[in-house]
Amino acid sequence: MRVCIDRNFLGTPTSLAVSPDGSCEWRSGDCDTHLHSRDWHPVPFEHLAQMSGLDPSRLELAPAEQSRAFSSLGVEPAHVAWAPALGRRRLSGRLREVVGAIQEVVCDTELARYGETYGIGQEFLRRLSRPAIDRTLLKARLDEMGRDGSGGSLATFAPDRDGLAPSISYSRVSTVTGRLTVDRGPRILTLAREHRDVVRSAQGGSVLEVDFVSLEPRLTLLESGATPPRDIYSSLGAELGLSVPRSALKGAVISALYGSSVSALVETLGSRSAARDLVTQVGERFGVRRLVERLRTHLSEHGRLHNRYGRPLLEAREGDPDPRLVSHYIQSSAVDVALMGFSDLTSRVSHLGVRPIYVIHDAVLLDVPPGAEEDLRRECEKGIDLEVGHFELGVKRVS
Repeated sequence: MRVCIDRNFLGTPTSLAVSPDGSCEWRSGDCDTHLHSRDWHPVPFEHLAQMSGLDPSRLELAPAEQSRAFSSLGVEPAHVAWAPALGRRRLSGRLREVVGAIQEVVCDTELARYGETYGIGQEFLRRLSRPAIDRTLLKARLDEMGRDGSGGSLATFAPDRDGLAPSISYSRVSTVTGRLTVDRGPRILTLAREHRDVVRSAQGGSVLEVDFVSLEPRLTLLESGATPPRDIYSSLGAELGLSVPRSALKGAVISALYGSSVSALVETLGSRSAARDLVTQVGERFGVRRLVERLRTHLSEHGRLHNRYGRPLLEAREGDPDPRLVSHYIQSSAVDVALMGFSDLTSRVSHLGVRPIYVIHDAVLLDVPPGAEEDLRRECEKGIDLEVGHFELGVKRVS
């Protein structure tokens, strides 16, 4: 993985390209990731460094006090050309330290492999469009929520003069697993489902929600080498010869994968032993024991856990509980599966004029122009095919 330190940040005629072995070359372009760039790039090195746990101050050229001095003058440190500000001698010494920090990150071969996957997700998120907002419905909903003027997440959807919602920006580095958070804009991730209908098509069509069907259980089965059915829970009950509520099967899957309490299952099944037996059977069907063994081997060999695509998740620790390893691995891998799947789907239907507008973890809201809804539904029936396997999609109308 070649890293380019941006020339505008350095204040030099060209950027500095750093190779994994620490060798450097003054050149621009032909880099896998960029550090301190003012332009948009799908794989900022700062993101990779944050995933790896590197202290961000180690990537800065100037001492903190010098950065504060520029800030006090109203100049953002990111906009300072540091070569003339520091002088050749200090710049050279500091660059050696930054290059050393870069090497610590890129020596993780799994993380280097992750760059391509991360870039696909970033490119997709950049294509999100701003939807229209139903002003009348939004106002009515806000009035219903209280007279104190506090609308919570719903208030963040207040449209601009053009009737469109504010732009949204997601972060993929604020959580250990890469689960999305909203950096800026409408707080769609915490908006109540019943309030999503304030979001309207900016094309005069409809807004549809497309989601992965049972994404994490399906991914776990694929990891075990199985071919999951469309309805995982109905098939699971039939395979195990069980006549239990669907909710109990879902609870057993969560307990088997993530080690959650079986208390709710006890109430449904009547005894703790019955609940434990069900969780054990489900764990065997999903290959949880083999997955744990594989993750522990990986942890031992690499010194940390990575998801399926190479994202670093946590440092190696003796005695880490099995459910923690499984939950980190599956939940993080599922984030990347969802973003790659949405990227694939929206590329397939781009000729229909379909625009992605929001991602809600394993679901995406799409702005569908008039006359395109049936074609979109037919395309979704085909599901998503990635290297790990086939994923089913569900579709419902939002507005």
